Amino acid sequence: MDGLPSFSKKPLTPGPRRARALRWQIVVLGAGLLMIAVAGLFLLLRPSSAAEVAPEVQPIEFTETNDFSEAVVGQPALVNPLLASSQADRDLVSLVFSGLTRLDEYGQPIPDLAERWEVSGDGLTYTFHLRDNVTWHDGEPFTAEDVAFTMRALRDPDFPGPADLALFWRTVETYALDETTVQFVLTQPLSAFPEYAGVGVLPAHLLAGVPPAGMADDSFNLSPVGTGRLKWESSEVVDGVTVVRLVPYAGFYDAMRRVRLDAIILRFYDETGDAFRALGPTRKRWEA
Repeated sequence: MDGLPSFSKKPLTPGPRRARALRWQIVVLGAGLLMIAVAGLFLLLRPSSAAEVAPEVQPIEFTETNDFSEAVVGQPALVNPLLASSQADRDLVSLVFSGLTRLDEYGQPIPDLAERWEVSGDGLTYTFHLRDNVTWHDGEPFTAEDVAFTMRALRDPDFPGPADLALFWRTVETYALDETTVQFVLTQPLSAFPEYAGVGVLPAHLLAGVPPAGMADDSFNLSPVGTGRLKWESSEVVDGVTVVRLVPYAGFYDAMRRVRLDAIILRFYDETGDAFRALGPTRKRWEA
């Protein structure tokens, strides 16, 4: 048509020169694939030399620990259930020592070192029957004499502990009827007496020779021996920080309440800010 460029019509089949170039490309590609196959077969069949044996890999051993670590404000000084006045000391006492009773989750007194108790009709005499499978952390047996010794120390005029605690126990007479029975005689009825009986008990075999007036200065207060779930293992100062290590007592009398940890590590700081900084970004909590 007029106005449009004209194109000459040529055949669509390749000419002789283009056909020869295509055949050479196929030949080169086939040769390359053949060389790759031969090289791979050579590598598979080649014998390995001793120098090329992979070195033996030593297994990495992981040691799992089950320790609990906590920062505490204050310093341990009197880890003694009759003398503890600071929160740090009271926290340690609650872990190392136990009393005839303890409070349940509702704040009600329940048996602890005692299996049960009875109260007389007039409300003046309480008789506690002790567990017979209790030992101190040094392996010595716990008996009613330990309870009587503890209460005698509280009633002593030279007792150096809290005055209100001594004032109450001076109104109570304590008798060890036998190794597993202890009796308290009150001057007036007191329905809350089982709660008062939760005061921590001291080991008579270790402290009987210490006069009450000198109890606050005795080394026992920083190397205590109790009947609680945790045993005092060590105390040391590391970089200016007091570190106390407590371990679960394998002989603890209540199997259901045994601590399922390897150790409790408590670090004591004088200042609150230092304690919080020691905790890092997260803070663990362990209920006693």
